[in-house]
Amino acid sequence: MAIDGRWVRWVPVSVCLALLAGGASAAQEEEAEEAAEAPADPFPLAGVYAGEGPHPLVAVSPRRMGEREVLVFTDLGTGAVRVLFPAGQDVFTAGRTVAQPEPAALRLTFRPGGALEIRELASGAAWNARKLSARREEVAFQGEGVALRGTLHLPPSGAGPFPAVVLAGGSEGEGDRHSFDALPYVLAQRGIAVLAYDKRGTGESEGSWDVDHDLLAADLLAALALLGERDDLSDTLGVIGFSEGSWIAPLAASRSPAVDFIVAISGGVLPKAESFLHKARRELEERGLAGEALEQAFAEQQAVIEASVDRQFEGEGVTPFDLRMLHDPSDQWTAFRGPVLALFGEWDTLVPAERSAERLRELLTKARHPDFRIRLFPKAHHSLFLGVTGTPAEFARMEGIGGYVPGYWETLLLWLDDKTGAAR
Repeated sequence: MAIDGRWVRWVPVSVCLALLAGGASAAQEEEAEEAAEAPADPFPLAGVYAGEGPHPLVAVSPRRMGEREVLVFTDLGTGAVRVLFPAGQDVFTAGRTVAQPEPAALRLTFRPGGALEIRELASGAAWNARKLSARREEVAFQGEGVALRGTLHLPPSGAGPFPAVVLAGGSEGEGDRHSFDALPYVLAQRGIAVLAYDKRGTGESEGSWDVDHDLLAADLLAALALLGERDDLSDTLGVIGFSEGSWIAPLAASRSPAVDFIVAISGGVLPKAESFLHKARRELEERGLAGEALEQAFAEQQAVIEASVDRQFEGEGVTPFDLRMLHDPSDQWTAFRGPVLALFGEWDTLVPAERSAERLRELLTKARHPDFRIRLFPKAHHSLFLGVTGTPAEFARMEGIGGYVPGYWETLLLWLDDKTGAAR
């Protein structure tokens, strides 16, 4: 509940009334004490809501945007994604696209007891949803020389053992536990435990993100080891890697038999230098450069990678950037024998998606891999948001983008159901 811009913990209404009347039972008093002593949930509105008609499931999840935290609304029925903007006590509005506040197109009103009303402002049409029960635990574990923190999302009921996945986040400072939007909340509702942790140097984790992939893989293995110690989780453990996390997943799997399956989203196949140059060329083209001017500017970016190669060859002054750029995961993909799902977007401005998909198919086919699926979504950006123009600026500013490409949620969730057995 929001009061004066702060979040406070809900205490059950029945308990409050009984306490006010002076007639609370011992059990009610104990429940009130537990509610008062438990750490306040920083995101009490976050979770999955069961809706109506074409909106059977919607989710509300936290997201860090720069120095502030926002809530993001995801409609799994339509694929729509919207940043929510406060419009009153437990009332939020959303624009017509992902991050556009005006003109407001939706109004979400959260009510006590987990009720949610969603109204389309243009038509006046509204539908209701109710929050599903959920369980979350804050966890801490030791990475390679740093303390890491995260959130473990557990299925809402049952003693387990549950299959589990670890989410490996994106590059630089983008890989904290809140960078995965609705996914951990949705998977937990489907019977899959999910560990979303702050990559080193992000969120509440120690260290710097400016390290090589070896250290990031060691951290991922520490996260998997944490899950392996729990009695409520099964031996079925997988990794879902996003962007840079797609390079970390097969690297970690090459060092541990604990990884049973891998999902790679928007990356993880070609050396990262290929992505660096792909992004550079797309941005130069968007600036209007062509012909000799384009090639000259692009040559300057190629020189950055050539300098990395030289430093590694000479063995002097090698930086974490150099090691990341020249990491080639080909052998790791070839050696991995567990199920693989790789999803790419045709219009990805950060990763050469079509070449990546072709290369992974070539590697796994040649290795006679027993179980893999590769899908290239038309008109999809990095992270599989549906584009309109496909330009770098469109993705960077989220202008005109309304949500995920059609087929993303269905492809991912049904594949995970099958490989984990969670839906059976």
